[in-house]
Amino acid sequence: MSSQVALGALTPRQANLVEAATARIFPTTDTPGATEAGVVVYVDRALADVYPELRALYASGTRALAGEAKRRFGVDFLRAAPDQQDALLADFEAGKIDGYPRAVEFFEILRTHTMEGVLGEPVYGGNRDLV
Repeated sequence: MSSQVALGALTPRQANLVEAATARIFPTTDTPGATEAGVVVYVDRALADVYPELRALYASGTRALAGEAKRRFGVDFLRAAPDQQDALLADFEAGKIDGYPRAVEFFEILRTHTMEGVLGEPVYGGNRDLV
């Protein structure tokens, strides 16, 4: 994540995890993906302004994402291979994360925010340069 972006709701660690996860949800192909669209900025602004009640969900969800990657693969989610990240996110979507009953809820919110951040108006922090 760009160190020049001031965060309002996420910690730098949470922002890095959100950026990595959203990059798997809406990857860069021959067209820009979530990273280029600045989805993490959109998410951070949304949590700071419009959806502060979701901060706890993002905190627990990113913690669960990092912990589950470490448990399964022996590495942080940020260092996991793309196929490992995809498998882990698929298990969040399916609710197959032991000890984290909010996995589906977290994944659904993260996916929704990813799409909003890619396709929304840049004034809200995402869709940087109308990518």
